[in-house]
Amino acid sequence: KVWMDLLRMDAHLEGVAIDSLAHQAGAVPTILVDKAVVYEYDVGNRIPHYTHMKVQGIHMPLSMPADADQDLAQFGLTRGDLAELTLDTETEYRFEPGPKELHVNRNRVLIRGWGTVSARAELANLDLAALDPESSRSTDPFAVLGVLSQVQLVSLDVELNLVPMADRVMEGAAKNQGVSVAEIRNQIADKARADMAGDPEFSPFLAGIIEDFIRQPGVIRVMASPERPVSVMEIVLLSERSDLLLELLNLKVEKN
Repeated sequence: KVWMDLLRMDAHLEGVAIDSLAHQAGAVPTILVDKAVVYEYDVGNRIPHYTHMKVQGIHMPLSMPADADQDLAQFGLTRGDLAELTLDTETEYRFEPGPKELHVNRNRVLIRGWGTVSARAELANLDLAALDPESSRSTDPFAVLGVLSQVQLVSLDVELNLVPMADRVMEGAAKNQGVSVAEIRNQIADKARADMAGDPEFSPFLAGIIEDFIRQPGVIRVMASPERPVSVMEIVLLSERSDLLLELLNLKVEKN
């Protein structure tokens, strides 16, 4: 079903089914969507320079290994609990071709019953024309990697609300082991701290944030505001040195 809000000029789509070649081969099930609202969409470029749309009720069936039952049971979960995820999303971005800047004003994913991830970002030096399907460079994987590696991060603001997931898993594990939720939190936090100790991928700062979240879940906000734009290549090269990467990105983390 498709209809148009003539006052706001929004396009509404309801009862959408998404198939793919993988689905036709029997590898991927159909994804059903309850409703999508398109507020604006750039039809003048093959890669849209701007869009704002909201999608509600994305039903994603999940398949799990045959031996997953025991692992799920440790957290009080069954296959039925994870047979399908239902997502709501909203995306709004705008690309400025002159300065090659991408402004991600809104990017939000809500997984019903599990949590929400929201992000805003400012990127620079994005050569979108090189990624155009009609561009000769877009068919060369090395050229594409070269273009993406030069993209620069100007700022990033991510909010993670994984409290529903943490509460659900901890409560299930506590019930399964016959102990209190507080005991389970402390057990998992102690193990995580031991596993992260001495691992260069986890700076003491990051390890502390993770341990604190396990013991007392809250909404986490991650903000990067580097003194200068930082390229993707620089981030990749420092991916195993979190201490240096945190300093380069001027990363701040808050938990409420």
